[in-house]
Amino acid sequence: NMGTKRVGLARMQALIENLKRELAMGDTTLTNVQVQLGQDNLVEASGATKAITAAETGSVIELHRADGSTVTLPANATIGLRYTVVVRTLLTDGAYVINTGTGNTFSTSSFVIQQDATNSAHHALLRPTDGADVTLTMTEDSTDKVAQFGTVFEIECVAAGKWRITGNHHIDASGTGVFA
Repeated sequence: NMGTKRVGLARMQALIENLKRELAMGDTTLTNVQVQLGQDNLVEASGATKAITAAETGSVIELHRADGSTVTLPANATIGLRYTVVVRTLLTDGAYVINTGTGNTFSTSSFVIQQDATNSAHHALLRPTDGADVTLTMTEDSTDKVAQFGTVFEIECVAAGKWRITGNHHIDASGTGVFA
């Protein structure tokens, strides 16, 4: 007996997870594996609507239409999909809308810090009102300017069909961004 030691499943898993070199798998078959490959990609929302695909995960989405645009995230989202949304063109009419897509809602762990460039009393923490909210709308109304430069959102699917959106919504005057 050479003193062989039995290694439990939990210990074997820990050893594999901390492996710092290549692992030769031979003829091994992996089943039920999910791999999310990101993109280093720029997507322009320059039309009235823009459908984002799961294959575009990791992309930066530029809101780039003065009359507004509705950006719709992938339907039935899977954990790990993520996007960054930035304002590139200021609104002169309409609204910028982020729609969660079919089968999805915003996670109640979402939050947006709204910052008013003209009045610190108008700073606010915006959150979804319940687990059923499916849009974040930033409407331009010529008095209350919304979606100013500096508006940036990070969006990540944190559970099946649940998008967590976080970020800074920069406004001028008392414009609002509304979850619904």
